[in-house]
Amino acid sequence: MFHLRETRLRDGAFRCSVFVDLADPSIYRETFLVGSWAEHPRQRERATKEDHRIEQAVLGCHQGNEPPVVRHLLMTNLRERGRAGG
Repeated sequence: MFHLRETRLRDGAFRCSVFVDLADPSIYRETFLVGSWAEHPRQRERATKEDHRIEQAVLGCHQGNEPPVVRHLLMTNLRERGRAGG
């Protein structure tokens, strides 16, 4: 995970963290933040063969029957949404 974090940061993320689930210590969650949605596809374009090898090594630690769930979240400004009635 340390090496995966290095690649995320090098390829444009400004934050990358790994969390463990306190209710189930066998569950880990990686999160990383990029400056914009447009930056995310550019991360994939910059990835090297070594980056892909590192990512595959991390995925190899996954123990579930289904692949890990990947979610893409966009930050929202709740203050502005409140003014618009949303």
